[in-house]
Amino acid sequence: MAGQGGVDELQMAAVAIRKSRNQIVIDYARLMRTDHTKNNSQLNVIALKERWPRPINPSPAGQAMIAKLQGLSDADFNRGYLSSQVDAHTQMLAVMQNEIANGRDAELKAFAKMTLPVVQQHLALAQKDLAMPAAMPNPM
Repeated sequence: MAGQGGVDELQMAAVAIRKSRNQIVIDYARLMRTDHTKNNSQLNVIALKERWPRPINPSPAGQAMIAKLQGLSDADFNRGYLSSQVDAHTQMLAVMQNEIANGRDAELKAFAKMTLPVVQQHLALAQKDLAMPAAMPNPM
């Protein structure tokens, strides 16, 4: 799930960087691109060792969210993107916490422990940005 979430995040970030004219949203999307690229690379190393399949395309849910976001404009897009980030990182937080508590693969548990603070940071930042009135208009 973490690998699939990372692929979805990269695609949504690309849409946000291209579509938004709001610097707060663009900066958040760039952070997602940077952090998820790094996390995906680390997770791919584990997947290769374990011979697990690695996702390369967005999930059906990710594709649906991307399509929905592409259909929004201006402030609706900014709100929609940040709201999707709150939802995605809330879900990923639960996945990471479950892996830390119940996981059986030592490398995956270590990855979850290392990545948990990043997921928490992304969630907190998305919540903060979504609550800011300045995140909604496109001032540029």
